[in-house]
Amino acid sequence: MFETAKRPLIIYGAAIHGAGAEYLAVQFARLHKIPVVCTWGAIDLFHHDDPLYFGGFGTHGVRYANFAVQNADVILAIGSRLDTKATGSPAKDFAPKARSVFMVDIDPAETGKFKRLGREVIGINKDVKAFMLNNLPAERAAGYLDWLIRLNAWKLQYPPGMDAGGANPYRFVEALSGLLRADDVIVSDTGNALGYMMQAFKFSGQRFIHAWNNTPMGYGLPAAIGASFATDRRVICVTGDGGLGVNVTEFATLARHQRNVKVILFNNYGHQMCRQTQRTWLGGAYPSTSYEGGLATPDFAAVAHAYGIPVHARVEDMLCALGPGFYEFKMPRENEYQLSPQVQFGRALDDAHPLLPPEELEEIRNV
Repeated sequence: MFETAKRPLIIYGAAIHGAGAEYLAVQFARLHKIPVVCTWGAIDLFHHDDPLYFGGFGTHGVRYANFAVQNADVILAIGSRLDTKATGSPAKDFAPKARSVFMVDIDPAETGKFKRLGREVIGINKDVKAFMLNNLPAERAAGYLDWLIRLNAWKLQYPPGMDAGGANPYRFVEALSGLLRADDVIVSDTGNALGYMMQAFKFSGQRFIHAWNNTPMGYGLPAAIGASFATDRRVICVTGDGGLGVNVTEFATLARHQRNVKVILFNNYGHQMCRQTQRTWLGGAYPSTSYEGGLATPDFAAVAHAYGIPVHARVEDMLCALGPGFYEFKMPRENEYQLSPQVQFGRALDDAHPLLPPEELEEIRNV
């Protein structure tokens, strides 16, 4: 299939980490010279400027990664269960140009589910590491130059946060990418803070940890403290005001043990991801998700200070200091900086981009 393909694509999922096959996965793609997109569970596999890597796709993925999936003619998914977040809904609209989708997953229930979802998928129920080892090419493939040129053009044309404007969380995350060390561990809470990181952070060796599809609010800070006890590496905790509000008392644990955990708070003064859902599907009714609807949020910097956590006015100063630290990125209440793109339920992955002119979307779909 790949020998005759013109627009092949590899999808990597979280099982690559579970199998300890990170290095093998990168080399597998490089030897085959096939471009790659990742689910959020494998977002940290590739260096951001790897010429074969084109970002995280799915219902909250970047535009160019979704365009790659929706225009590929053969797809090999390795270690991803291709859930609804990855495929969009209904699943029959996933990768409409692909004459074949191969799915390597050790669980027959995952590969077999697509029969009832209306999308033909060829399941390969094998361990992902064994599969890749058994399918390394004897010699380097010829490559797919025209396809790579097209993917790079989309990557340049549709950068993350292209519609946000101004000094916004997307630009902050991009800047943060250049400040962190390659050996840092990043632990994220859920919500828009996670989305900003997944769409805009440029990985260069960092390990990224989240609870993924469990997506619990309040996961970030306690998980970051746990990660700090498990490693001598610096841990960056990325959270939102909603998530931090659930477990703010974990500042006491952080202060007591003086772990090297740096807390970065995206403060939008409300449960922004919930607000975005309410705006999109519920006509803009915001019960208990915003300062307008009755949600009270504390002065988190004052709370951190009260627990003895150093509060920094500049993220650069926090990263240079020893021990725990706190930095707050405040977003103006008049500009909510919603996560974009976001695919509405019932829409295909390449329908997530209402800002693009219809003729431009049509051109993308005609590739």
